[in-house]
Amino acid sequence: MNSVSVGISRVSLKGCFDGELAFHDDLQAVVCYFSDAADEIAIITLDLTQLSVPYCDKLRSELSSRCGIDSKSIITHCTHTHTAPCENDLICSGMDKLAERLSASLIRAKERAEPAEYSFAEVDTSRRFNVNRRKRVEEADATFTTWHGYKEHQGEPDGTWLVKKRIAYMLDCDEEEVSLSHPVLYDGATDGWVQSVRFRSLQGKPIGTIIRYSAHPCEAGHTIPRLYSADFPGVVRKIISERYGGECCFLSGPCGNIAPRTTGNWTNPASPAASPLWVAHTEPAKCWEEVERLGRGIANAVIPAMDRSNTFTPLKQLTYVSKNLTLPVREDILENIDDAHHLADEYLRKFQAARGHAALPELKELADRIRFFELHKAFYHDYYYLTAENCQRREINIDLPAIRIGDVILSGLPGEAFWETSQSARDYAIRHGLKLISFTEANGDIGYIPTPAEKVNDDYECCCSILARNGEPIIAKSVRDLLEALHVFK
Repeated sequence: MNSVSVGISRVSLKGCFDGELAFHDDLQAVVCYFSDAADEIAIITLDLTQLSVPYCDKLRSELSSRCGIDSKSIITHCTHTHTAPCENDLICSGMDKLAERLSASLIRAKERAEPAEYSFAEVDTSRRFNVNRRKRVEEADATFTTWHGYKEHQGEPDGTWLVKKRIAYMLDCDEEEVSLSHPVLYDGATDGWVQSVRFRSLQGKPIGTIIRYSAHPCEAGHTIPRLYSADFPGVVRKIISERYGGECCFLSGPCGNIAPRTTGNWTNPASPAASPLWVAHTEPAKCWEEVERLGRGIANAVIPAMDRSNTFTPLKQLTYVSKNLTLPVREDILENIDDAHHLADEYLRKFQAARGHAALPELKELADRIRFFELHKAFYHDYYYLTAENCQRREINIDLPAIRIGDVILSGLPGEAFWETSQSARDYAIRHGLKLISFTEANGDIGYIPTPAEKVNDDYECCCSILARNGEPIIAKSVRDLLEALHVFK
């Protein structure tokens, strides 16, 4: 087999979008380039909240024409930091600035590339740095998402105070009147794996590292004023780069239902609501202390494993596969946004009429229907998950990518997949002596991807999903199929 060459470069994203906020720290893109005698492959990670599938398709095509690499072999990934631009900010400034910046970085990574060897390490941090942000509450016969503002109860993240505020709003009563049989502890299972792949030249010169972890990078957004920030992935990159040399690329693992585990003194929500409540730290500086704590904790957790895995293997295998999937769109999504907003208003009138005397499960169901129809504008015009044509056909198309480098497989998932989606593929990889690194927001965002175990419109993530219930199983099986295809390449 031929040797595989690796090159990694990074570039600032400042100036590529129409900014509205001041910067706390830089937003960056990191390009990982791989090549052998037959193939060239690039993974481009961006400190952006999201990019749609159509935008990513155009960007990949543009980079292909500028850099001479097949567009199918270019994979885009947004770290999904919540204090970064969305697609609309980039549309306003045009694609040229971003494409020019990324193509220059890709060419630089290609020029730097040299035959490499690699070392893999991983450590399971369990729920030390993240939390399953969805919790079923018996009294409501429903799930309540709490994505921030946890307190501590016997060592577990406690969202009771925020859940009570939401329930009190629905029941139109004081919080003291809300009686729950148990504290609402967010103690569900999560993906706690911190994974790393370190590359160096055959002469021992550092090239860089890929780090992967699952949690929404949303901590930096919980301060006033909000500032642009790479959030904790930026802290991880800095620590790993300084320790091991070269550039560090951060991949956000499947985290559709996973939040960072944070602590603090919280402000009260500005106004009560039936939807998940946004809260800020009482002291703005505490937000950045938490960002630093999370990033440093994640990096320090995997560093001992990386130091122990100091045996490098020459990289002699590079294989890329992808699968174009047609995914079903849920039947209750409306093609016309105005019609959706009229329905939201209709459900709101029913909700308001029912407050004060209806049972909590009924009120929660009405609240979730309101939220679902309100989100139609985001589906079409804010995040571009859908077009009217998609809605008419009741299907969308995505490109599902996977790369094998040595015995490591990098598997991309679309949108905000729940952490469970990649688990059967991970089990398969372990059984066959492979290491699986799954990451989300690959080649575009299609919104949240709940598992079939979740109820339709059962709080935020399910309301903000455009896929039919059988959509996630199609993705999960296809990931497994790609792994099986990669496994046969020896």
